[in-house]
Amino acid sequence: MRLLIVLAILSFLLAGCDECGPDGEPALDLIIYQANPFTIDTLYTLDSQQPLPSQPYSVTGLNSAQQRILPINLNADKTRYVFQINGRKDTLTVFYTLDFAYRNRRCGYVLTVKEPPDKSPDQQVQITRGKIQNVWYMPNQDGAFLKESRKSGISLSIRL
Repeated sequence: MRLLIVLAILSFLLAGCDECGPDGEPALDLIIYQANPFTIDTLYTLDSQQPLPSQPYSVTGLNSAQQRILPINLNADKTRYVFQINGRKDTLTVFYTLDFAYRNRRCGYVLTVKEPPDKSPDQQVQITRGKIQNVWYMPNQDGAFLKESRKSGISLSIRL
């Protein structure tokens, strides 16, 4: 009997859960690897008026890797970043598709970042030097209960 009551309460609680999507705006999670320790001298985007974060985040204590969470342009299907390391400027272009969909009355419209359908995997990111290690699009998983991550955007790692 107690088990039935617990199951009834649990099913009632689960039925009432309605995930609207990510907690914030989509972003680019960029990790840059290089053989030697480095610092990013300059970092800006050609498509945004907002300043980019100036504090680097080290990746698992490595001096030869840095991580930045960068904004993406929500008015276009690509964002171009320029960064300078040891006096050398490089340009990084990330392509994506933005999908605005009406979810329900409570959530309203939900924004999802997806892979661009017109680009092959090797054309989704362009960089003037270096090699793309990994690019992963994190779409909004509507209705997923107890998701691991509540962020939507793009995860990208490059090796210079």
